Amino acid sequence: MGALVSLVMSDIVESTRRWAADEAAMAADLEQHDRVLRAALEGAGGTVCKHTGDGMLAMFDDPAAAVDAAAADQGPRVGDSRGAADRRHAIIRRIGTCPIPAQEGPDGRTVQDAGGPGAARRKLSPRGTV
Repeated sequence: MGALVSLVMSDIVESTRRWAADEAAMAADLEQHDRVLRAALEGAGGTVCKHTGDGMLAMFDDPAAAVDAAAADQGPRVGDSRGAADRRHAIIRRIGTCPIPAQEGPDGRTVQDAGGPGAARRKLSPRGTV
């Protein structure tokens, strides 16, 4: 097997409901969420490759750094532009890591096209486990 890169994928739980409930608050929460998550991913050595609207995809050369970034993300949540004292409105994020084969490209760090991170995860995982 060739070189691997590790992807960190995230998305906001119930983002559609949050947008429907209070669009202005969700827009403010999302802006804060994106700023905090991007800083955490890049601070751990990752490169944000894609923004998905309610999540991000980042690439890491070091799989341990990818896992550390995902684990560190399980700390305090951002969100709640409404100013509530409790955490009912805090953003809950799903986040995971996935190693995938990489190939050299013109930029020196091109991920092999495997149909997206879900396809790569299915390709590398035993049938029925994803």
